[in-house]
Parts: sequence; C-alpha cells; structure tokens
Amino acid sequence: MNSKFFAAVAVGLSLFATQQAQACLVAGGVRFQYIQFADVVVIGKIENYRKIMTVQTVVATTESLEVERSVQNEYVSFDILIQETLRGDAVGRISVVWKNDRRLDPASLAKGSKLIALIAPDSPGPDPSEDVLPRVESELMSVIEPLCALPLILTVPSEDEQHVREMLAYD
Repeated sequence: MNSKFFAAVAVGLSLFATQQAQACLVAGGVRFQYIQFADVVVIGKIENYRKIMTVQTVVATTESLEVERSVQNEYVSFDILIQETLRGDAVGRISVVWKNDRRLDPASLAKGSKLIALIAPDSPGPDPSEDVLPRVESELMSVIEPLCALPLILTVPSEDEQHVREMLAYD
C-alpha cells in the first residue's frame, strides 16, 4: 500500500511542475545554429504585443489515484510589420506567438526593426532532445527560442544581423 501511495504522490507532484527545469540562471548569447530550423526569417517592426493566458486541465492516473490539476500557460502574441523577408514566404503583416521565457520588455522590443526567426506550427523543427523551449500550441508561427539562450529576435542593424545574413546566403 505504501508503494502505491508514493507512486500516486510522485505522479501528483509531476503535475505541479508546469515548467521545464532549467539549469541556467542567466540567458546565454544567441545560438545561431538554430537559424537552420527557421521556416521564415524576416526583418520588421513588432507591434500589438499582447500577453495571453490559457488554462489546461491535466489528469494523471495510477492504480489507486487520479490527480487532476489546472495548469496556466502564459505566452505572448504580436504582429510583425514586415520590411524584408530573408527566408520563406511572408509579406505585409503577420501575427506570431512566442513563449517569451526570458520575459523581455515589450517596450524594448517595439523600438526599431528586428530580425526574427520563426518556425511554422507544422514544421518538424529541432529534434525533441534538443534544448529548445516547447512551442505554443497555435496555428501561428512561433519565435525560435533555445533554452538558456536569447530568442532569435535580433536588433537591426547589428553584427548579429550580418552574421545571420551571411549564414542564409550559404543556405
């Protein structure tokens, strides 16, 4: 009986861990190698930044116990007024989603143009074992954000932007 109880408690506790464990306390730099997974890379202005909260019910069952918990997920959505498309097919204005694990300041994102790497919802993307934040469940493209690294939202003009342009030229 004790083993069943401890198994049930373990399942219950796992439901309460709503975010991936991260060993990093501070974001590293840009991981340029993740550009290879981008379906679309654009330069544009970020507008209409908004936070979105969803609630999902998660249920786990063992032989003797069923645990149910509501889990809140927070992400952001914003529009990109596209000035230039470096990869893929995007023009005009598009809406995208982003996990925003680093909680970057919306005001700083709205200043000037940004180079933004996006992955389509149906794209296979990185191998699941890669250290990339899970994508938001959405029909919209997502900003690529590796764990413990900066999201692929880069200031324009910058050396980082030039580096990405060079990478895409050899693609």
